Amino acid sequence: MKRTVTTAILLVLGTIALLAQDFMHQPFIIINDTAKIYPDEFMYMYHKNTLPNDTIAPEQYLDLFVNYKLKVLDALEHGYQKDSAFRAEYEKYLLQAAENKFKDQRLEQQLLDKYYNWLQTEVRTSYILKKIPNNATPEDTARLYNELLELRKRALNGEDFSSLAMQYSDAPRVKKDHGDAGYLSIFDIPGVFHDFVWNAKIGDVSMPTRFLNMYYIIKVTGRRPAKGKYHVAQIFISLPLNHSKKDSLKAMKKLRTIDSSLKAGVPFENLAKKYSDDFQSARNGGDMGWIRPGQTIPAFEKAIFTMNKPGEITGPIRTILGYHYIKLLEKQDYSDFSKQKKAIIRLLAHTPAYRLVKTHKLDSLKHVYGFRMLGSMDSVYNHIDNSIFQGKWQDSSLINNHKSLFELGGKKYSYSDFAHYIMRIQYPTIAENPRTYIKRLFDDFVYDKVKHLYVKDLVQQKGTDFYYLAKEFYEGLLLFNISNDRVWKRASEDTLGLRMYYEQHPDKYANIQYITILKAKNNKSLKKAIKALRKYKPQIVDTSFVKHYIKDTNIVFVEQKLIKQGQDTAYALLFEKLKKKPGQKIFTATDNRIIFVNDKFNQIRGFVTADYQNYLEQKWIEDLRNKHKIVFNNKEQVLKLLENEK
Repeated sequence: MKRTVTTAILLVLGTIALLAQDFMHQPFIIINDTAKIYPDEFMYMYHKNTLPNDTIAPEQYLDLFVNYKLKVLDALEHGYQKDSAFRAEYEKYLLQAAENKFKDQRLEQQLLDKYYNWLQTEVRTSYILKKIPNNATPEDTARLYNELLELRKRALNGEDFSSLAMQYSDAPRVKKDHGDAGYLSIFDIPGVFHDFVWNAKIGDVSMPTRFLNMYYIIKVTGRRPAKGKYHVAQIFISLPLNHSKKDSLKAMKKLRTIDSSLKAGVPFENLAKKYSDDFQSARNGGDMGWIRPGQTIPAFEKAIFTMNKPGEITGPIRTILGYHYIKLLEKQDYSDFSKQKKAIIRLLAHTPAYRLVKTHKLDSLKHVYGFRMLGSMDSVYNHIDNSIFQGKWQDSSLINNHKSLFELGGKKYSYSDFAHYIMRIQYPTIAENPRTYIKRLFDDFVYDKVKHLYVKDLVQQKGTDFYYLAKEFYEGLLLFNISNDRVWKRASEDTLGLRMYYEQHPDKYANIQYITILKAKNNKSLKKAIKALRKYKPQIVDTSFVKHYIKDTNIVFVEQKLIKQGQDTAYALLFEKLKKKPGQKIFTATDNRIIFVNDKFNQIRGFVTADYQNYLEQKWIEDLRNKHKIVFNNKEQVLKLLENEK
């Protein structure tokens, strides 16, 4: 018996679920028998635009939703979707919104894990560099490459790397540091060297590697656990390299003052602002921000690495620059991945490895959309010269070559299409192998077309989050543009309509007045001023009116001001009088003062414009509701479903 009841309940629940599924697949709102909106879209928008604690009921939201859809329909009927600027902005948004979908998430996570592990170790390196001259020929770069290849061979055969650096390196600091770069983290070494530096053994020397306009060979000379980063402040007392005895005495005097002040409890920040010679950090209380190994001179760095507790102060520390008091503000190691993730991603974005993350999926999509070459890249390379690296390239024969270069998504793209792309995106940059550079631009051109095709497919996948996101932005952008024309721009530009609205609603602004106060030195001048005001009937009384129309030195212009009822209590009686006689302009007060009620339109224009915008919007909605036929299906079921979810 119990099993039978249970079975019956399950059957009833199954029937209810089928009925619920049935009405969810029927149009919920039908406008003009053609525009159909289904329950899932309404429910999605309700959930997205209301918060858990919102008091707005589903039925109230339904009214707003219908108004929204009517405005969008109005925009479509007037062709706003055909505007080229609208199309460009919509497509740009979709590409940005889909950016993560183009990435290979698996490869990205592998890179994140690898770089996070590398972050736990700092590596000491030495280097030799050779500068590549501007406009270097392929022969020039090959010669420099081979020179470094020979130096690498000599270093691996036992010659002292520091001596080789001193003799052959073009590095500006080589005479001082002998090519030693010290201990550095992944944040301080260019990404092109990361794989070698963190995978090499101590003593290994890299193959010649190009970075910007230089070739490098790098030797790994040491490893240690990462020190982390230190947030510090300093008080710096400078001392010239060739300092005199007078310079030393002056510095010592400052140091004694700072010492005694610190012992007396004077805040470090105050002393930094007053005494520090590092003017950039001094204005921030000595705050130097976060410092990692290799970013400061060795003596300063060594002192920092002995500090452990925030608030700890050490000094004075002597360096080649002078004397330093150092305060530890914060210390952070790299043990928490979540705290380092954003910084690692920013770093990865500039590495060659990360390009694969951004292109691996796009490469597979190229074939999904039927990519095939129809022309030859050699026909492009032959028209490229070093002007491309100055951002000034153009070649009429390639620009006017309308033969097909490749096909994608059933569409053929010409040499001319690619040439125009190059011209549009070129900018001054460091010279490299032109073929490598142009091939990268070509890949980016193809990837851009792949992205547009993929996004177009995503938008058409109904019921997905991206489908709703795209639809919401599309309609939101249409709504913004038509609202700007129908309401916002009209309210700000239609001066006559705004003025008419203001004059038709005098009671709405009766609690705000814009007044001028004049004071007469005697009764005769008071009467003269009132007579002039009645005769000329000014809109606004200012100093110019007093000077040119009243012409009495015994009339003093006191002030002009905006007053509000209930807020400016000294003028309560004035508001009472205006309530009885709304059109009255001139009032007298004690001490021979005259209060003149100015035209206030321009002074409260912002209030009036906001009200006029609301009026235009309400009138617009009213017209749309009268124009269109709106029918609801299964309204009670849909609203009840939302109510039950609360």
